[in-house]
Amino acid sequence: MIEGIEYDEAIVAFVSACYSVNVGFAEFVLGRKYKRLTGKVALTDDTTNTTPMPFVIVLDGKAQGRKNVTTTQLEINVDLNGVNRIRFELTQTGVRSYCRGGRARWLS
Repeated sequence: MIEGIEYDEAIVAFVSACYSVNVGFAEFVLGRKYKRLTGKVALTDDTTNTTPMPFVIVLDGKAQGRKNVTTTQLEINVDLNGVNRIRFELTQTGVRSYCRGGRARWLS
């Protein structure tokens, strides 16, 4: 749920701050069949750590810029021409004396 709305068909990644660096990701093979990805990304309402977390889309192993994701929706618009593989990454950094996690959803 993001901003009170449930997105049943969203992609979700989970990260936990129990470790110094933790990356949650979802990866898909596109087979060079898609032209563009548009949507939104945000931390879910139930995220226990709402500190902004670095978010990146990786296309065929190449990062396409990093943005900090928060509980406010962030628009994404990515050219997929010729792309075989896409990976969404959410990173939690910093050593914690307790475990706090974050969830991000990529919305259609």
